[in-house]
Amino acid sequence: MKTILYILIFNLSLISFAQDPRMFNTTWYLQNVVIGGQDHFPPSNSEVPYVGLSIDDTNLLLETGVCNMGSGTIAFNNFNPSFYFTDGMSVTLSDCDNFQNTVFESTYFNDFFEAGYIDINDLFFYDITDDGNGNLSMVITAGNGNQAIYGNQMLSTMNFDNSEFTIHPNPTHEQIVLSFMLVNDNVNFEIFDSTGKILKKGVLDKRRNHQLDVSNLSDGIYFLKINTKSKNVAVKKFVKQ
Repeated sequence: MKTILYILIFNLSLISFAQDPRMFNTTWYLQNVVIGGQDHFPPSNSEVPYVGLSIDDTNLLLETGVCNMGSGTIAFNNFNPSFYFTDGMSVTLSDCDNFQNTVFESTYFNDFFEAGYIDINDLFFYDITDDGNGNLSMVITAGNGNQAIYGNQMLSTMNFDNSEFTIHPNPTHEQIVLSFMLVNDNVNFEIFDSTGKILKKGVLDKRRNHQLDVSNLSDGIYFLKINTKSKNVAVKKFVKQ
C-alpha cells in the first residue's frame, strides 16, 4: 500500500506545472486594463509616470501601484499557469492629486484585482509571450474574464499639454466645443461623471473644432477625456448648468 502511495505521489510530482520564471524579479509595466471588454489605459503624468508590477521569487509578494501601493502574497496552482492571493490584497489609502489617476486607480484595484474581496478561490491566469527581440508581454486574466496587459518595456507615452486643446463655453447649457491647436490623428473621447461612470463616448476626426451635445446631462460637474491611437491622453473638467 505504501509503495502504491509513493508511486502516486511521484507521478503527481512529475505532472506538476512549472511556473514561468520570467514573471519573477521583473518590473512589468501596465499597458491596458480590459474590464467587460472596455479598454482602460493607464495614466502617464507627473504624479503617476507609469503603473508597475513585480513579483519577488523569494517570498512571492506581488506589488503594484498607481498613487497607492497594492500588495499581497500569492501562491501558484500546480496544474496550470495561475496564481491566487493567500490573504487577499491590501492597498494603502493615500489620495491622488490628479482626478484622472483616482478614476484609473479605482478601476485597477477594485474592478480588476477586486482588492478587499479576493479569496483563495479567485484564480488569476497568466500568459507570457516573447516577440523574439527580448520584448515580453504578460497578460493576467481574472476568473471573470477581465484582463491586465503588461510589458517588460515602458511604453513611450506623452500626454497632451492642457494648452493644446480647449473646451468652451464652460459652464455650458447644451453644447461644448473642443478646439485643438494641432491634431494629426482621430481622437477618442469619453465624458464621465465624478464617480467615474462613462456617460458618452465616441470618435472625433482630424478637424480642429468639434461640437459635443451635452444637453441630456443633468446639471453638475463632468470630465472630458480624450486620447489618440498613440495613447496621448488629457482630461478636462466642465460644468453643465
